Amino acid sequence: MEFKNHKISEAVCAMRFSLIPDWDITYFAKFYDLINLIGYSVKQEIKPIQLSFDLNLNQSIEAPKLVEKDIQMVFKTADGKYAIIYSNGYVSIHTLGFYPGWDFFLKETANVLEKYLSIHHNSFIISTQMIYINTFTLSNDENLSDYFNFMPKTENFGQGSEISQQYHTTYSIIPNKKLQIRTFLTSQDNLTRNIFLECSCLTENVEKIESSEWSKLANEAHDGARNLFVKIVTEKFKEKIK
Repeated sequence: MEFKNHKISEAVCAMRFSLIPDWDITYFAKFYDLINLIGYSVKQEIKPIQLSFDLNLNQSIEAPKLVEKDIQMVFKTADGKYAIIYSNGYVSIHTLGFYPGWDFFLKETANVLEKYLSIHHNSFIISTQMIYINTFTLSNDENLSDYFNFMPKTENFGQGSEISQQYHTTYSIIPNKKLQIRTFLTSQDNLTRNIFLECSCLTENVEKIESSEWSKLANEAHDGARNLFVKIVTEKFKEKIK
């Protein structure tokens, strides 16, 4: 059963494939020509960076240098509802500000993967990850324990409410899954309290299935992420979004 009134602000289906040795930036144009046919007409280049430190015990520490990592491209639909991030060995499909349900999202992912695999013939699928991001606001008389069954009850400590919170945990599940939960709460003047919840499941291709069978891993990742959400939220939360 899909939750009809969910709080999902972004859903992501991310896939990693084996790298193409002779891959170059011309693949961006090849991929764009294909996905433009299915509505992804807006493009943007991004250059992820990382800090690099040069350490010499005989000298003072210099300021870190910015080092460019692999270039990625973002492609969006004109209405801004869907986006793709693409680079060598990686492609992810995002819903932005809405979620159409798994069946529709899987079909959209299939449309994108058909284009991806048409120019990455020999790529081997390594893993698939489903990420669901939920955002919502707590009312003045609510606490985190009203929504998450692993949170302590505020009333156990006295009269009051949470004003900040962070939680992050990862589980390795036999034979091929990694589950992750992230939550944090922010407040403005202790009045408006905004909640961020991320549930994700990564499935590794331990059975060495063909890339054309990617949907098997995607369905496993979806089921794992959904089951994770169902297990950690309260009945009150489920009633609100059913």
